[in-house]
Amino acid sequence: MRGIRGRFVLISSSFAISMVGQTQVDLRTQSKSVDFQAAPYTRPIQSGSSLPATCTPSAVFFLTTAPAGANIYGCVGTNTWAVQGAGGSSGGTLTVQNNGATVGSRGTANFIPGAGIVNLITDTGTAINIQQSADTAVMLSKVTNQAGTPLLCASASGSGTTYTCALSPTLTTYTAGMVLFWRIDTTNTAVNPTLNVDTLGAKPLVDYQANALTAGALVNGAEVPIWYDGTNLRCMTCGLGSSNTASMSLPIGGIYDPASSNTISLWIASSLPAFTNLSGIGTVMSMPGASCTSPIACAAFTRFWWPQNFNSSAPVNVILRTMPAASGGSGTIAYSAQFACPADGTSLVSPTFNTAASSTFSVSATANVGQTVTISGVPITGCSAGREAYLNIYRDGSGTPGSSAADDVTSVRVDYSTH
Repeated sequence: MRGIRGRFVLISSSFAISMVGQTQVDLRTQSKSVDFQAAPYTRPIQSGSSLPATCTPSAVFFLTTAPAGANIYGCVGTNTWAVQGAGGSSGGTLTVQNNGATVGSRGTANFIPGAGIVNLITDTGTAINIQQSADTAVMLSKVTNQAGTPLLCASASGSGTTYTCALSPTLTTYTAGMVLFWRIDTTNTAVNPTLNVDTLGAKPLVDYQANALTAGALVNGAEVPIWYDGTNLRCMTCGLGSSNTASMSLPIGGIYDPASSNTISLWIASSLPAFTNLSGIGTVMSMPGASCTSPIACAAFTRFWWPQNFNSSAPVNVILRTMPAASGGSGTIAYSAQFACPADGTSLVSPTFNTAASSTFSVSATANVGQTVTISGVPITGCSAGREAYLNIYRDGSGTPGSSAADDVTSVRVDYSTH
């Protein structure tokens, strides 16, 4: 019995040792063609809501809190995890859609900025951040638009005839319909000025209806919208509404008394010219020829006030309406005009006149035939809006430049520019 008991204990011990050994199977060395399909579930890798703080290369971890499809992380270096699969650098594909329509599936997505777009793409280690912004050198921002700088073209040419200006950024070509805001640096002295934007070529400047401008229509310091019609640069405020110029009539005669045949003249002359009342036309300023031994001998002046809208930085023209006093005249006559605008504290009896401007024309051979004489660009130094002014008119001396025919001035008009 003792022998049998001893053998039973030995066998039982061996069976127990064998059972313990069978529960510890090394699948790497003790298995072959293992099939887990029949298992209710398998957990081949570690999982958790956060990545372990430490790892060794080739370890794998399932991060349960990551977005679907980006849960699997591999240890790519000591204590360094990286997402695997489609979201990582180890391969996989990314399906790209455009407004819901699939474009394709590739392992690489390349973000190419379009015109006016700037891409800023950064890798944080756990995410790729893509930030897009507007390139303000190409696209107009609200702040830049409110500043008014993109369309501002300021002149600094110092010319009242051939203007130049520059935009920022530089204009590359004229386009029909384009609009600019032009800042004028000099009042125009010509009726056909031009503007050259960014050296693209001089273009004619006209009013909003493509009509020629008047001298003084473009005022120094003004900022005006202009648009390109394919040929001209049109000043959109020039000629709009009221004209850029105004006229002021200075009557020759005042009150006429038929009983005494006297006329109270609004013009002043020492002896010549004479103021004569002609039947059917009224008072005229008779400018004799042979008696005009010198220009000042046939001179008369009147006084008036410049209107409040008078633009003293633009040229002034004096227009005379004349007619020969008799038939048979020949040769030419020269009329001159000059202004004086005496300041307070200076003499009103003998004011200092500016240099005169003159105009020469051929005498009509027929009596009482009207002619228009335009004396352009009469100097107005010292004159300003709301100030008293003197206008002096005289004709050439006898035989200079060639006619001694008597001539009558029937009316006088002053053309000036307005603000």
